[in-house]
Amino acid sequence: MQTRFTVLAPDLDEAVRASIDHGAVVAQNRWESPPGPRYWLRHPDGMLVEYLEHRPSPDDVDAPSDLLT
Repeated sequence: MQTRFTVLAPDLDEAVRASIDHGAVVAQNRWESPPGPRYWLRHPDGMLVEYLEHRPSPDDVDAPSDLLT
């Protein structure tokens, strides 16, 4: 399967539940991967989207503008 984009979610299960409530269907159940747990969902318009639980690292910043200060 080829995804169109990736959604980074702080709480994967909550993000997936909200998407399913809005008509998405699970294309591949949750699995563990090196970057973190993920799902693939097919949205009502047919788009395949990867959902990945984001695991912040100490080097993460809140916004790109934080890099300029």
